[in-house]
Amino acid sequence: MREQLIKTTDVQQLINHCKHNLDLMNTKLSDEFFYASLPFCVIDAVFSVGVRYESTRRVVMRFCDHFHLQRIHNDSISTLELSITGFLEMYDKCSPQCMADNIYQNKQRTSSRNGILKAEATLRVAQTLKNAGVEFKADVFKTDDRANFEAEFKEIPGQGSGKSLHYFYMLAGSDDDVALNNMVLRFIASAIGREPTLDEGYQLLADTCKELKQQYRDLTLRKLDHSIWNFQREQ
Repeated sequence: MREQLIKTTDVQQLINHCKHNLDLMNTKLSDEFFYASLPFCVIDAVFSVGVRYESTRRVVMRFCDHFHLQRIHNDSISTLELSITGFLEMYDKCSPQCMADNIYQNKQRTSSRNGILKAEATLRVAQTLKNAGVEFKADVFKTDDRANFEAEFKEIPGQGSGKSLHYFYMLAGSDDDVALNNMVLRFIASAIGREPTLDEGYQLLADTCKELKQQYRDLTLRKLDHSIWNFQREQ
C-alpha cells in the first residue's frame, strides 16, 4: 500500500514539474526523428551515447554528405531508402577504422575502458538487424526475431544498459519508447527528489504521459521524453 502511495505521489510531482517547465501544448520532434533511412538511426543511436548531441548530428551529416544521401525524409520528394544491406556493403569497402577516420571523422569509443570504436559498434548493430531480417525502417517493428535482436544489441560493448536500444526505437518511429538518458533522469530526479532506477524512470514517464494526455491529446511518450531532453540541455 505504501509503495503505491509513493508511486502516485511521484507521478503527481512529475506531472507538476512537466507542466511548470515544458511547453506541453507545442511538443514536437526534431529532424532526427524523421531520418530518411534506417542506417542513420543506427549511427545516431550509437554515437549519441555519452556526448553532446551536436557532435552526433555532425557525424550523421558527414556520412550523408559523403555518400550524397538525403538525411531527412520529405513527403514532397521521392527518395531511395538506404538498406541495412547497402550500409553493410559500405563497410565491406571501408573498415571501421577507415569509417572512423574518413567518413564519420569521429574516433570516439563506446567507453573509455574496454570500449570499441563507435564506428565498429555501428557496424555490429547493423549486422544484428540484418540477422533479424530488418532492412528498412518499416521492418523494425515487424520482425519476429525482436527478442534475439535486443539481446545481441545489448551484448555489443557500450550498449548493455539498453538506453541506446530504446533511443534507436524512438528514431525508427516508436512513440512508446523513451531513451532515459542522464538528462531525462536528472529531470525526473529533480521532480521526485531522488534518483530513479531505469525501470522506475520508464514507468514514471509512462504514467505521467498517460495522465497528461487527458489534457494534451497530441502528447506521446516519445514527445515527452524529447521535450524533457530539450529542456535539460538548455539548463
